[in-house]
Amino acid sequence: MSDYLFIQSQDPFTEVRTEHQFALAGQLYDAGHNVRLLLVQNGVTPAHKGARSVHFDKLLKWGVPVRCWPIIFL
Repeated sequence: MSDYLFIQSQDPFTEVRTEHQFALAGQLYDAGHNVRLLLVQNGVTPAHKGARSVHFDKLLKWGVPVRCWPIIFL
């Protein structure tokens, strides 16, 4: 089992690669690896109340640890 830290600074609603990165994080988590996600700058967009991102929402549902800077409440 490996540890992975994803640092995301891009908005998934304007940058297609972000959803792919969230999907990769989910695949690694599903395979039994430790995965953590740090959202910074525009990357905090999917964590705002009411925002919907398929892969990001799955990560939250699975319990993947997510932190934001600046701090917002999920």
